[in-house]
Amino acid sequence: MCYVILSDIHANYTAVTAITEALDRIAAPKKFYFLGDLLGYGPAAQAVQCIDWLHYQSQIYGENGSEESRWVPGNHDEWAITQLGQMRDEGFVTVRAQQALLAASRAADWEWFANEVRAVLQDDETRSLLIKTRGAGPEGLFLAFTHGGVPLDLRRVTYLWPWQPSILRSHFAPLRERTDAGTKVLFTGHTHLPFLAQLLPDTEHTLKFHSIKYGRPIRLGPGEWIINPGSAGHPRDGDPRAAFAVFEPDARTVVFQRVEYDTRKVVTALQEEKYNKVESYDSIAGHLLTLELGNFQHHRQRLQQGLEQKPPKIDRPGQQTLWDLLETGRTVNPDRPGARLRREYSERIEQTYKHLIHEIEFGSGGEDEQRYHAEIYRVPQWDLEAVGA
Repeated sequence: MCYVILSDIHANYTAVTAITEALDRIAAPKKFYFLGDLLGYGPAAQAVQCIDWLHYQSQIYGENGSEESRWVPGNHDEWAITQLGQMRDEGFVTVRAQQALLAASRAADWEWFANEVRAVLQDDETRSLLIKTRGAGPEGLFLAFTHGGVPLDLRRVTYLWPWQPSILRSHFAPLRERTDAGTKVLFTGHTHLPFLAQLLPDTEHTLKFHSIKYGRPIRLGPGEWIINPGSAGHPRDGDPRAAFAVFEPDARTVVFQRVEYDTRKVVTALQEEKYNKVESYDSIAGHLLTLELGNFQHHRQRLQQGLEQKPPKIDRPGQQTLWDLLETGRTVNPDRPGARLRREYSERIEQTYKHLIHEIEFGSGGEDEQRYHAEIYRVPQWDLEAVGA
């Protein structure tokens, strides 16, 4: 039985379909483990299909419910239910569109998904960090699955960037206390960047990155390992192909995989969503303005109290206008924000779709992608060669 590790689908059912079709060629029985972020970034229509995949097609849930937990929500999934925490504009805009369509056309399925996420939030300790063990002692195998970090309050929000070895070491450390298994593996997502890292058995737990040739098994010997399969639906390592990994617990091998899919289908769906305005720009812009208004009011109060020395980061259209209004003591009504503020926030909604389409077409990750390739992995003909290996 092999484990198929998926993470960060982000409402890209076209990519999921390509992955499942590729997996049909694998004869061995398989189980999906999903590391979260089903929603966000992708088109609303495909978010509906992704929920169908998780509930009915992935076999994570059987006829009488799941026999074992095999998926954890990500930060986008949590935000879709709670509206708590910070998100990129691209995530906020698409999640709002997805919520609107799901609530209007598939209310029962949306409620099912919401209840599943709430159940994890209410029982966070055991369901947001999945543990699977085989044996104990030197021959034992210990597997942990999380969206982001390992500590309870950081599991959906912490990015385990590969160029931050101290962060990776600190998040792996609590797992040592849970087991004496000779082989320990942490599967994590969230960064959208694939990597295979080994914590060496020296006093510093030095981090060693292993090169990756897609489609070739890599044996994990005894020791400590961190694996990020990359993003299935929204890669950010400059490779637009859908990413996933296949782990064989008997052989203790991992195979990193990339699958080409028709990105045009996703781009076309996003363009149609933009033009059809699944939820009007004004409505989404109003929600975004409400969130930023509360955040800016909080910063302004702390500045006045001397608890902060610098104003909040202002790097998006509309934010400077909003901050200036608050600084002059003006009252801002998100439902009637004024023509200029409404226009600036609506322009941000338009811009988010342009950013998303670029990211999907090119697998673009901006500065994170550049740092990844400069410090962690070079790309010789689509494979990944560890820097300094």
